[in-house]
Amino acid sequence: MRLARGQDHAATPARCRSRPGSTGRASTRFHFIGIWNNDFLPPVMLSDQQLYPVTLGLALWNSQTFRDPAFLEPTVTGAAVSALLLVINRPGVARRAGHTAGSVKG
Repeated sequence: MRLARGQDHAATPARCRSRPGSTGRASTRFHFIGIWNNDFLPPVMLSDQQLYPVTLGLALWNSQTFRDPAFLEPTVTGAAVSALLLVINRPGVARRAGHTAGSVKG
């Protein structure tokens, strides 16, 4: 929003003002919460490794590939399968959740 000559900053509406960097801080917080929920919380809450989420299992396998290259193939395969399942299930979940409510229906 550009100010006219002689108009000071106080004349701009309050809703147009924002603190610089506030969206970056909020985004960083949400990103940290997602990482915490996926990577750090399951080992704390779950005692059995069989119950860990796929993302944590893939991260553990990936850390083993440096010591034993035999873990590379299952890690890549697991990542591909989990990504494929996400791509296949996304449209159905979005439809049921109402994400396509505003789209043109045929």
